[in-house]
Amino acid sequence: MRKLYLAATALTTAVASQAWAQDTVPQPATPSYGAPAVSDTSASDGSAPVQDAPVVAQDTVAQPAVQPVPLTPDPNEVANHSGIKFRGLRVEGDIGWTRAQANHTTGRNNMGYGGTLGVDAVVDNFFVFGVEGSYWNPSKMWEKNAGNNIAIGSQGNNIGQVGNGYSARKMFQEWDATLRMGFLPTKDLLIYMAGGYASGKQRNLYMNGAGAPTSKYVGWSNGYSVGGGIEYSITKNFFMNAQYRWTQFGNHTSRSRATLGFGFRFP
Repeated sequence: MRKLYLAATALTTAVASQAWAQDTVPQPATPSYGAPAVSDTSASDGSAPVQDAPVVAQDTVAQPAVQPVPLTPDPNEVANHSGIKFRGLRVEGDIGWTRAQANHTTGRNNMGYGGTLGVDAVVDNFFVFGVEGSYWNPSKMWEKNAGNNIAIGSQGNNIGQVGNGYSARKMFQEWDATLRMGFLPTKDLLIYMAGGYASGKQRNLYMNGAGAPTSKYVGWSNGYSVGGGIEYSITKNFFMNAQYRWTQFGNHTSRSRATLGFGFRFP
């Protein structure tokens, strides 16, 4: 009986050893064709195994490269390339300060008003060339009469002392025909200079030694006008500018003026 028990015990031990050996031999990995990998993470307490999150297969199809859009500016938006705001026919009204004087006098300050009619063209996207005609007239705001009274005693060209008497000159309206050229630093701003022909109406009053007028002469004096300014486009059609002009008539009288202008440009 004891021999039978020992034989059964030995057989049981052999079978258990064989089973344990099979469990510990590494098994070849089963190939996975896109299937999500699952790992056995069973807890030691015997609870249900926790599976890893499935691996999402990556799309290996090559996508076309996105080509960057070239930042080529719209020619209508860069420095006003198309010249929409600074080309064509324009008309404006002007108002501002003016001062007329003869040689060797201090002159008189006054206010004035006028207008300008011109036409412009844009060249090479950044440059503006134009022609214009303008009218200017001193007001009656600071004088009893229109124009600028020039002090008695000026010299040159029959202005000043005449025998025992004197002459005094007054300047009235002025007409200019000038060329204008400028540069566009932005699409809305023009910096320009101008120059050309000018003609002004003047009165020369002669007085005796007692200061009583003896005669007068009214006529036109010719000369030139130069200046410059800035112009800003408020909208496609409306604009404003600020400018300074100097006008020289012969060798006897001159006028300076600083003005503000508001105008309309025809589409």
